[in-house]
Amino acid sequence: MDNSRHPFLVSRKNILLYASTWILLAGVHVMLLLWRGDFPLYVTINEALISTFFLALLGLALWYPVRFMDTGRNHLLFILAGYGMSGAVMLLLWLTLTHFFLRNFFPGIQGYHVYLNESVGWKVVGGALVYLIILLVYYLTMTWHRLREKDRQEARLETLIKESELKMLRSQINPHFLFNSLNSISALTLTDPGKARDMVVRLSEFFRYSLDHKMEDESTLEEELHHIENYLAMEQVRFGERLVFTREIPGRCIKMKLPNLILQPLFENAVKHGVYQSTEQVEIRLTARCDENRLRLMLSNHYDPDVPAAGRRGIGLSNIAQRLELKYGQEGLMGIEKDERIFTVTLLIPQSS
Repeated sequence: MDNSRHPFLVSRKNILLYASTWILLAGVHVMLLLWRGDFPLYVTINEALISTFFLALLGLALWYPVRFMDTGRNHLLFILAGYGMSGAVMLLLWLTLTHFFLRNFFPGIQGYHVYLNESVGWKVVGGALVYLIILLVYYLTMTWHRLREKDRQEARLETLIKESELKMLRSQINPHFLFNSLNSISALTLTDPGKARDMVVRLSEFFRYSLDHKMEDESTLEEELHHIENYLAMEQVRFGERLVFTREIPGRCIKMKLPNLILQPLFENAVKHGVYQSTEQVEIRLTARCDENRLRLMLSNHYDPDVPAAGRRGIGLSNIAQRLELKYGQEGLMGIEKDERIFTVTLLIPQSS
């Protein structure tokens, strides 16, 4: 059920449950008036039905101010004042409507108007108690649906992570990637043995990091950058001066957290659609901005808009956007901008306090 929909009007079963509850309360009302023994049976039944009918209608309407004040952005004093005002309005409307109809239905019953005036006090107390119970039911309902939605999101995230890990492994253990890397290392053994040894170390670190870090966990930006540098170093052997990586990262951002392996597919995308398809030098630039609540990362690369986009294997940009949404429970954490020559992906990473 959508948490914004009225819980008692969402299905026939809930409507019957709500109506049955109020019929039961009307029966209790009748028994209390009969125990008092001052008025005929038809008077007590009509009073109970009229009172519970209006209280039930107002109870249904109460859902909407509860939803308005439960946005999560309202101050506690505003919420308390709002509930106090809505409770006062509800009780005033209930007593006004109930007494108006009862006075007109039974104008000649001896002593009944006196009873109505005397009963205002205990009706206010009883109505306030019912008001608090209705509030509690609504809040329990919203909490239950939030927990269910959270469980569904966690299940979706777990499924997405497993799929992402499989796709990531397929990308990492891609025969073409291994072939290109090993072929570059083989060539370096003849021309620059020291650099060849360095590339072997980088290749092993690259796979070790990828396999040791679970995607549902987090790393620091510094750790992710070291992993990316290993990846780019291997690609730079292939592309040489065509691949240029620059970064602008303030020191206060370097220890901030972000999901494991969230940057690698972005750099893969930049290499494949920028460097690979260009005969000129292509700059891949990573810029970071941060405050205590959020890390903002912008990855941009030059590309040729005249070259048709090729399909890619591994993790797509939409997969990353979905992964961020499920992990942090927020939409719009990834943005994409394209102008004539520059493709930019922006990630907003919330930081836990």
